[in-house]
Parts: sequence; C-alpha cells; structure tokens
Amino acid sequence: MADKGSGSSGRSVLRKWLGLSPAKLSFFVFLVLAAVYVLKVMHPVNTLHYLFQTQGLSFINQIESKAYDYRFLMTGTRPADPRIVIVTIDEKANKELGRWPWQRRVIGRGIENIMEDGAAVLGFDAVFAEPDPNDQTVKSVFHELVTRLEKTYFRDKILLPSDLDARMNRLLEQLPDETPRSQFEALMADLRRQQGLVEQSRIRLQKEIEEAANFGSDEAFAQIIEKYRDRIVLGYVMFKDKAEIGDLPMEQIVKGFELQYPSRVMNAIERGERTANDPYIAIPSAIGVLPNLEILSRKGAHFGYFNAEQDEDGIIRRHEVFLRHDEDVFTSLAVETTLTYLKRYSPEAAIAFEYDNYGNLISQVGIGPDQDDRYILIPTDDRGRLLINYYGGKGTYPHISFADAVSGNYPPGTFKDKIVLFGATSIGVYDLRTTPFEKALPGVEIHAAVINNLLNQDFKFAPNPVTYVQDLFIMLVIAILMAVIVPRLSAVSGALITVFVMAGVIWLNFYVFQRGVWLNLIFPLFSVVASYSAITIYRYATEEKEKRQIKSAFGYYLHPAMVTKLADDPGALKLGGEKKILTAFFSDIEGFSTFSEKMQPEELVSFLNVFLTEMTNIAYQYDATVDKYIGDAIVSFYGAPIPFEDHAVRACHSAIDMQVKLAELREEWVKQGLPQVRMRIGLNTGPMVIGNMGSQSRFNYTMMGDTVNLAARLESQCKAYGIYLMIGEETYNQAKDAIDCRFLDLLVVKGKTKPVKVYELFGKKGTTTGVLADIMPIWDEAMKRHMGRDFPGAIELFEKILSMNPKDGPAGVFLKRTKEYLVSPPPENWDGAYVAKSK
Repeated sequence: MADKGSGSSGRSVLRKWLGLSPAKLSFFVFLVLAAVYVLKVMHPVNTLHYLFQTQGLSFINQIESKAYDYRFLMTGTRPADPRIVIVTIDEKANKELGRWPWQRRVIGRGIENIMEDGAAVLGFDAVFAEPDPNDQTVKSVFHELVTRLEKTYFRDKILLPSDLDARMNRLLEQLPDETPRSQFEALMADLRRQQGLVEQSRIRLQKEIEEAANFGSDEAFAQIIEKYRDRIVLGYVMFKDKAEIGDLPMEQIVKGFELQYPSRVMNAIERGERTANDPYIAIPSAIGVLPNLEILSRKGAHFGYFNAEQDEDGIIRRHEVFLRHDEDVFTSLAVETTLTYLKRYSPEAAIAFEYDNYGNLISQVGIGPDQDDRYILIPTDDRGRLLINYYGGKGTYPHISFADAVSGNYPPGTFKDKIVLFGATSIGVYDLRTTPFEKALPGVEIHAAVINNLLNQDFKFAPNPVTYVQDLFIMLVIAILMAVIVPRLSAVSGALITVFVMAGVIWLNFYVFQRGVWLNLIFPLFSVVASYSAITIYRYATEEKEKRQIKSAFGYYLHPAMVTKLADDPGALKLGGEKKILTAFFSDIEGFSTFSEKMQPEELVSFLNVFLTEMTNIAYQYDATVDKYIGDAIVSFYGAPIPFEDHAVRACHSAIDMQVKLAELREEWVKQGLPQVRMRIGLNTGPMVIGNMGSQSRFNYTMMGDTVNLAARLESQCKAYGIYLMIGEETYNQAKDAIDCRFLDLLVVKGKTKPVKVYELFGKKGTTTGVLADIMPIWDEAMKRHMGRDFPGAIELFEKILSMNPKDGPAGVFLKRTKEYLVSPPPENWDGAYVAKSK
C-alpha cells in the first residue's frame, strides 16, 4: 500500500510539475501541426518546406492530392459545354485513312470541311514539326512519269535524231534544182513548228502534274492554314529541360520562339511597368521549343503550347496558363483557343495580367472581353497554374472521327459555331494521360476541360492565403472539440466521437469543394487523430501499469544476441563504438516506387511484411545483424556483435539464398497477381565503426564508415550494369574460394577518386552451369583486351557473349563503352578505371 501511494504521489507531483491536461495536450497538438502547416505553405525556401516538396515528407502532399482526386470521383460526371467538339485521330481514322501521320492533303481536306461547316475555331493538339513524309513518295512517282513523258515527245533519237539538219543538207546537195529545195525547207520548218507545239504541250502537262503532286504537300497545307488563319490555332511543344532539347542548335531554338511571336502576351517590360517584384518573374521558364514547320507557322496567326504538367504521382491536376522565355510570355493551346474564340465576338479581346497585393505572386489572369463584354478572370497559383476542373472521363465531349470529317459523313451544322479540337484518342498514338477520373485519358480532352473552365468561369481555386487561414481555423475548432469531449468519455466512446468528427471534416471539405474551393483535408484529419491519440495516451500513461522490463521490450526490435548481451550486461546500453573488419549488406527492391503506387496501403504493407520477413529469416540463419529497414530496403552487417571470421562468406551465401528465395516468392506472387519484384544487393568488407550510436536518450546499435558507404554505392550501381549482386574487392578476396563470380569493373564510385575492383556474384562455389559457365572464359579474355586497349578485339568478344546470351547486362554495357573508346580513346595513362555517373 505504501508503494502504491508513493507511486500515485509521484505521478501527481509529475502532473502538477508538467501542468499536463487533455486540453493542453490538444492545444499543443494544434500548435505543432499549425506550425508545420504554416512552414509547409510558406513561399520562402526553408528546410521543412524543402522536405515537404522533395524529400520523405512529400508523401503528405501526395496523400492530399489523392484525397483531392477522390473528391472529383465523389462529385461524378457533370454536363460539359456543348460548344466544344473533338475530332479524333482514332482507330476508325487510322483504318480508313492509314496510320497516323496522314498525308497533309488528307488533313487539309478535313480542315476545309470543318471550316466550311461553320467551325468557330480549330485548335490542334498536335505539332507538324517534320515535312510531310508522304510528299517525297508522291513526288518521286510523278517525277518518273514526267521523265517518261519527256522521252516520248520527240526526245527519242529514233523519231527525231539530233543530226537531222546535217542529214537534210546532205540530201539537198544532191537535188538538181531549187524547187525541191524550197519544198524540203518548208517541210523542215513545219516539222520544227510541230516539234515546238508538242514541247509546249509537254511543258503544260508537266506543270499540271507538278501541281497535282504539290496538292498534298506542306505548301498546299500552308495555303489552307492561311485561308483560315484567324480561326486556326496551331499547337507546339515547349521544352523546360535541357535533356529534352538534345542537340537542337541555338539558332533553331531562337527561331522556334520567334515563330510563336504572334501569340505572345504583352508583358510588363513592353508596358513600361516592370518592377523588381513583378509577378511576371514567377512564370515558369522554357528554354526551347518544338515548332511547326516554318512554312506552316508563317501562314498561321495563333499558336499555343500543349505541354502537360504532371504532379509527382503522374496525375495531371494543373494547367500551365503561361510559360516564358526571357522577356516573352507565351500562352497554352487552351488559353489561345479560348481567346481566338472570343475574338470572333469582340476583336479587341486580349490577355492581361491582374496583380494581387503580394508583389511576387500572380493571383489571376484576365482574358476577354466576350460577347457580353465580360472578362474571364483565371484564378492561378503563384506559378501561373490553373487547377483543372474536370467534368468526367473519356467521352465527356463529343468525339467525331477525322475520317468522317474528311468524307463529310456528319450532319450539316455539326461544327457550326463550335470550338473544335483536333487530337489523338487512338491508343497507338500514345497521347494518354492520367487524371483524377481516368488512368488513360486522351490529352486532347484535358485541353477541352480547360477551355470549358474558361468559357464558363467554372474554376477550382488553388490553396491561397485565405484558404490557409480557413484550414488553421478548422484545426483550432477540432482541437477545442476534442479537448472538451474526449476526456469525458470512455476509450470506445471517444473513438466513436473521433470518427464522427472526422466524418464531419470530410463532409465540410467536400461541400466547399463542390463550390470550387480546395481546402486541405489531410491536416485537419490528422489533427483529429493526433488530438485523440495524445489525449488517450496521456490517460493511459497516468493510469496503466509500469512499462515492461528491458529484455521483453528490446526483444521486439533488436537482434536476439544483442538482447541477451544487454540482459547480461546492462552497462552496455550506452553510447560508444569500436573499429572492426566486418561485411556490410545493402539491398533494395527494383522499381519499388512504380509498383507501390498501384497498390492499396494495406496490400503494400502485407506485401512488404512477407518480403522482409523471408529475407530477414535468411539473414538470421547466417548470424547477421539487421541494422534497419528503410522502406523496402534492408541494411545489415555480418561479424558483430557475435564475432566470426567467415563473415564475408556468410554474407555472400545469405545474399545468394535471398535471391533463390525471392525467385520462389515470385512464383507464388504470379498466382496472386502481385508484382514480380527483383532485389539488388551490394556487399563490401572492410574496417568500420560498430556500436551504440545516437543521443543519450535514444541510440541504436549500428555501423558507419567508408566501407559501409561503398556497400551502399555497390547496391545502387547494380542498376547501371543490369545485375542484382555486386561485391567489393575485399569481400571477393575473403570469399572467393566459396563463391562463383566474375570480375566486373575497375570502378570509381560517386564521391570517390580511387578506383575499386567490383565483382558480380553468381552463386555458391561450383553451382554455375549452362550458358553462364560457357561465357566466363570469353568474358575474362574480353575484359583483358578491354583493359589492354585492344578495343576491336574486346568488341568482337562482347558481341559473341551477347549472341550467346542477349540478356547479359555487363556485356551490353561494355560493348557500348568500348565502342565509345574506339571513337574517343581514353588518355594514354588510363588504368582501365571507369567513373560512375550516378550514385
């Protein structure tokens, strides 16, 4: 009784000293989450903002984005604007007109029909950057025909020889008097006159043939564009990354931008209003452009880029209203098409920036006026991007096959006064995008949705300072409700109330979403859960039994040998380390990010649990210490805390057994429809510091040092060579009598200057058979020639290896590398080392 009273008194003093209470905990949770939220949305660069945008915490943004998508799905399909029609490059058109791209004369015929039917504007979600591939074929056929015609009209020497005059003169010299001579001369004159008439006919016919050949050419297509230039918007592509540009010459890039000048937006400099904080600066910058052919662009009057910006998860939620190059601002296809449409009703319609009070932000962009003298104000974010308000999935807008447009197989007036978009819906053209409604939506339908938003001023408003305040207010209300209600209820009743509050938050969020406002959902929901958890934990911390003993607690997450060691010597639970020669192990699942996004959270957790359990069990069979799990990755080491000399052999054998087990798991996963994953492993042996590391209050038994870092680098370098097991030189030296492997490279990993020998591990000693065994002698000779600068000889052997096994990744890598050396040899002092280009 005395002990119990003493414990209760101690807890009372602690509670009084700390001043804790459910209300204070709930408010503290609110302050922490509010601080994180504010730092997350702040525009100046700070560490937490950086973590949210690019590092591990970005998953919170991704969850919020997924919740945003779900709100669209809950809203369902809505009626689209009937003024928008899509003519499609679909399966029917490819069947009747041939595979895309079609002859320009065919496209021109379809444009003529669409325009003559009364289309208000035609926008192209396509770029005609290359000459018509069909022109040369057509022209070559007609050229052959012209050549044949030239030979048939008095060009053949049998009909009219080139020495006809000489022959006639010799004949006339033999005639007795002048009368026959005059008759012959008259005959010759008539003959030459007839020849001239035939030649004129040939020239006229040749011209007609050439005009017929040019009917399908880019020149004829340009004439059609010029004819309807005020109603046609040509699409093009903007490049924002140097890798996209490739080897495109700078003069061609500059000229490409110049071709789009008719659709430039008048910027602040041209108005003479430029300031240091002009919102214009926030517009994303483009460094290159893929324009239409110059002959087409020169005839056009309206241009718009059809770039599609994806979020981190590959879904398109935003539309870049503007992109700029130096001091020039350019508009998107959707914006330019809308503006061209409005100009039919108001010729003075133009685009104008509307500034907010933040100096370096763009709050909205004005387009107009329309026929009712109204301006369309586009609510953009700080980078000039519009949230796309989708109306549904595929087929939301009427589709008419371009084959029908060409043949005229549509009711008269189908296109009258409509905005017509030309784009691909055929799977074979690969213009499919992921949206909240569809995993594979034709890109042209995204442009249609943006135009629909603009015409009807039907927008979703991106998060802004106003919505930030609203989010914080909701979180504060949640904190107050949870502090007042939950402490008065049992754990079960409190959980039910928590669910009820979460449902209310979701309903409110969906309600305002239907009215065009995107409020944050994840932070308020997390605020509910965090407040309930903090209050419940506080209650249990002050009412439940004392914590379990060290051995039972540590047994859940430490190696059994370490637990035993701690139980025998509690003094070992302190900071410190010692230097030892051990073998470090790093593994990672290939393509984990790709397939994990396709799985439900519960499925992914179950999948990883099975994988990690099987791999960990094998590691434990070889007395490994599992340092940590980093998502799907495993970090472990061999030779501590229980020392053993053959740690390199055990590490290699465990890695081999893991790959064998993973192959068995893949067979099971095939039956279950689960991803067929592969795992890359890197091993390295050498000196490292091993021990308890961290802070006085929390530490971990772990390893560190250059040896460890190199093991991690070897794992990541597996990808570059197309292999799944790579070991370092010292690991090979200690385990070579127990393993089958091959010398892979003399490699300088990222961040280092000294090369290291690396090897590909195949299996346990004597287990390599078949083609792989046959390849090894050839590989050794090929590497010897490669290192000895006999590049032609090495190429011959690498090609031989690939003929025996086309999937041999290292042979493919060295074949490419050796061919490059053949063209651009390494320096004379080259030691055979290769510098890795990535981590």
